[in-house]
Amino acid sequence: MSVYKVEYSTPAYPPQSAEKTTEDGRRGTTCECEPCNHRQKLTRSQKYCYECSEYLCDQCASIHRSMKFGKRHSVLNSLQLRNKVKEDADELNRKISNLIDGTNNYIKASKDNYHEHINEIRLYKEDIIRSLNQLEAKLTDNLNKDIQFDMGILHKTREKCVQIKSEISDINHKLQQKAKDDIKKYTEMHDTLRNLQKETEKQQLHGFIYSLQKGDIYLDCLSEPNGLGEFKKIAIAMQTPVHIEKARFQRIDDINLSCDGEITKCWITGMDFVPPDSLLMADCGNNSVKSFDIRQQTINSYLQFQTLPWDIAAMGPNLAAVTLPDQQLIKLISIRKGLKICANIKVDGYCQGVTATKNRLLVSVEARQTEAKIIILDHFGGILREIKLQRLGCSFKYPKYICANHKQGETMIYVRDGYYNRITKLSMEGQILQTWLEETDQYSVIPGMSMSANRMLLLCNKKLDSIQTMNVNAHSANVSRDPFSELITDKYGLKGPASVCHIHSHNLLCVCGEDYNQMAVYKLEIT
Repeated sequence: MSVYKVEYSTPAYPPQSAEKTTEDGRRGTTCECEPCNHRQKLTRSQKYCYECSEYLCDQCASIHRSMKFGKRHSVLNSLQLRNKVKEDADELNRKISNLIDGTNNYIKASKDNYHEHINEIRLYKEDIIRSLNQLEAKLTDNLNKDIQFDMGILHKTREKCVQIKSEISDINHKLQQKAKDDIKKYTEMHDTLRNLQKETEKQQLHGFIYSLQKGDIYLDCLSEPNGLGEFKKIAIAMQTPVHIEKARFQRIDDINLSCDGEITKCWITGMDFVPPDSLLMADCGNNSVKSFDIRQQTINSYLQFQTLPWDIAAMGPNLAAVTLPDQQLIKLISIRKGLKICANIKVDGYCQGVTATKNRLLVSVEARQTEAKIIILDHFGGILREIKLQRLGCSFKYPKYICANHKQGETMIYVRDGYYNRITKLSMEGQILQTWLEETDQYSVIPGMSMSANRMLLLCNKKLDSIQTMNVNAHSANVSRDPFSELITDKYGLKGPASVCHIHSHNLLCVCGEDYNQMAVYKLEIT
């Protein structure tokens, strides 16, 4: 699928009363602790995690800092956050002015207002200090001269103190109002950049990808000396996307995926594509994850594990999730500049398939030490729900792969069980909606499954040496074989496919299987 991505940076501090869109589309304030809110508990936030952009109460802030991934995070109170923002606001305004021509005047006005605000604070501060110094000098002088104060002088002194207190209160009120105004301005800038991203993503077939170099999260604009960087338009060689069901396939290449020093054959059990050119692969044979550059046809990054990884799913342009069944772990890895581990998520059971939606991570767990289930997590690793598959009235044993399809506001889950040779469609609430049986020997192969760019299921069938498609929108009987159709068969030289990935923007289909070290690359052509 052609992807036009805007990676941008905007201030990471939260508005005190800014609105935030929830999963059901409603608007709400962000003044409550977000982890407590996930647990249906309303707690007023006292802190804010700069890296996670998340509101926290004191208790959740303490827990957040105690976790391994949060030890180096900046958890700030409101005063620290405002001071942090003031330090880099000037640089932020200058950098953002280069992003969008339509916002230049607005950003310049915001920058000027900010300087007026700082100057006003300085003048108020000088007035207070001057008044206090004058009063102190007067009192000291009178005391030194041993002047007897009468009630009138004492009364005037008290009035002066009251006046100073009133001025301080007015200044504090103005400072708070200025802070709210600044928050509103930068929130509007943030929304403007989001709208730019949405508009760019609509233009998916124009042959360009927009990226914000060098930062892609708004934390970078405050943490890096060079700020946001510059806005670049990167041209990529694009072709008219071909619908996968209407395509003719031509085997154009066999790519060796082995790396220097590997003594075991590659066994790729999971793949996912990250635009514009990166193909992520879980190499079960060598206990590693590899990043393959489609354009250069080289492995440009490599990450070694102690045990075998099974499946991999991209969670955006900078992060991916990998399942390690033997360790019962999900590892979150950074893919922005090479591959490196950034967090571990412990799960109860042998985690197998993994897929990512817009704000959820779905993991299938096989029935080994625990019953088969699906775990639904947020992108921070918090477990939101577990769906116990055995309790749904349908047998599950080895749910090796899982996919998700978001359509018309609803997310549907598809689970492929390698023991019962069945694909099951479920809702996010755990209701079985439909099942399909496959024509293959019982547990003759650990079946690979992925979702194509046009939301069709791609299935590896080792018995038939073929890649099949399945129309997930077919409304046949509850148990059916009707939606299956052959996409690539052995006449294309395919042998024992184990994993498949559709790269829509390049009109390619990549398949790994019994050739092990070799990845077969098929070109999609218009019939």
